[in-house]
Amino acid sequence: MLETGVRQPEAIALYAGRGLPQLALRKISYRSARNSGLGLSAAARGVTISALYVFAGVASLMVASRLVQGWHEGGPARLRAVGAPSLRFLDNFALMTAELTLLLATLGILTSAFVNTGVPTKVGFILVDAAGVNVAVMALVAFAFGALLGMGLPPAPTYILTALVIAPHMVKFGLDPWPVHFFAFFLAVWGELTPPTSVVAAVTSKIAEASFMRTLVRAVQICSSLFVLMAAMFVRPQLVLEPGLAQIGAMLLVFMASVGVTFSLQARFSRSRASDWSQRLALMAVALVTLLHPSDTVALLGSIGIALFVAHWMLYRKRLAAAAALVSEPATSESPSGQ
Repeated sequence: MLETGVRQPEAIALYAGRGLPQLALRKISYRSARNSGLGLSAAARGVTISALYVFAGVASLMVASRLVQGWHEGGPARLRAVGAPSLRFLDNFALMTAELTLLLATLGILTSAFVNTGVPTKVGFILVDAAGVNVAVMALVAFAFGALLGMGLPPAPTYILTALVIAPHMVKFGLDPWPVHFFAFFLAVWGELTPPTSVVAAVTSKIAEASFMRTLVRAVQICSSLFVLMAAMFVRPQLVLEPGLAQIGAMLLVFMASVGVTFSLQARFSRSRASDWSQRLALMAVALVTLLHPSDTVALLGSIGIALFVAHWMLYRKRLAAAAALVSEPATSESPSGQ
């Protein structure tokens, strides 16, 4: 029996026409919340308490050894000097913990709103039904649906719900289940960075005392390879379907495409802004052709182009280093007699 008093087979049959039971969504959400700490089992509580005891013991031992060392080195005056950084640490730790707690509690409100209302599931059904005429459109809709889920759920529930909602439609369309589930997995990982509720960016920006949006944009740039892997699951499914030489060849092509996308986002090719942006846009275009074109020959030619761009960047960096060395050489070679 479920919490609502409805038998589980009847509840599943009640919503089977829509592909995913609403009660299953509630059970998954409840289990994910319970596993995340709201309802720890006895074994999990024992492990957590043991870790807490170990941390308290090691911290106490370190503080005691530091106090004894300070007493031997300078007496009470030295003890005050040793204790001042610890007090500042406790003050900063309490302030940062309080602010992070408020931030995570605020994000938890959004999580509860998504889970309790069932909006992501309903939106996913509507979008997938509307996009079932084309694989590319279906993949874009699936990405939008997964990003919507990732705004309010951890990676594990995001993967489960994305797979339950989207995978049946894609498999019926003729796609293999393995690439579809890998796509859902990468999408769930990307969910941790989904703006504007990225917990990773929020915590990182608070610790580094940096702007939340700048941290989020930088994190998206660093994780651009996730987008490449998501697209590669559909264009080159042999990555997960054909172990052997075909898999290695597909892996190398995807790797070169990832290098091209990363360099186009983060590298600098010229001091001139116009020249730099034009080269970066050209590199991005070559990388996208390498990634998305189904022909291995075209992708191989694109990989050669990406390698040439990378070689050009290395020569540019080498020229910059040589110019910097020439500028600094006269200052370091001045003698006292010439002053």
